[in-house]
Amino acid sequence: MRKLKKSKKYVLVACEGPSEEEYIKYFKKKFNSVADIYPIVITGSKLFPELMRTLTGTSRKSCNIELVGSNIDEIWLFFDVEAKDKSNWNNHKRILRQLQTYNKNMNIRLLMTSGCVEYWFLLHYKKKGSPVITESEKDRVINELKSLVPSYEKGDQKSTCQIAENYKTAIKNSDSILCQVIREENINDKKELDRNAQLFISQRAFSTVHEALNYLISISPNIS
Repeated sequence: MRKLKKSKKYVLVACEGPSEEEYIKYFKKKFNSVADIYPIVITGSKLFPELMRTLTGTSRKSCNIELVGSNIDEIWLFFDVEAKDKSNWNNHKRILRQLQTYNKNMNIRLLMTSGCVEYWFLLHYKKKGSPVITESEKDRVINELKSLVPSYEKGDQKSTCQIAENYKTAIKNSDSILCQVIREENINDKKELDRNAQLFISQRAFSTVHEALNYLISISPNIS
């Protein structure tokens, strides 16, 4: 019997916190015609150490990878890259390989942002390439974002949706910065995993979240 083609893409998004979750919910609604997007906040303070425990233990059937793994087209890991985590890449890679065992055909995307998610949010308004490593640099980014969106608070649905509406500007700014980092740091971008490994330890500010949004746009004939 001929296998029927699915009408929508199944996208599972593991979020490091409530701000990332609220942001993804905006796109869950916007791209509902082409993708079923299921965000889940990973329990604990960091995404990778608790990732597998959450995805195999959650009572939400749509996010339990043991139940839906074979249906997933894309799985996104939405997290910040911080200085204290830069020595953990090999552990992260091991977890990525473990994820892949649930479905060898699903695509795993790392939605990485330097320092804090607010840097990615700031790119929705301006192109900014200053480092986001220290706590003072993170505070600077958050304060700059709040100067543009005074109501912003972490996990706030209304202000996060307000930011997300400017996603086209974010895509343009983030892509430009990422290309510059790859070029100036001589990063090998032939294979995505190798590229991500080099970006993960980079001291430069960057985000790869725009690549996930470009994917959604690419499968949406009526949205750009």
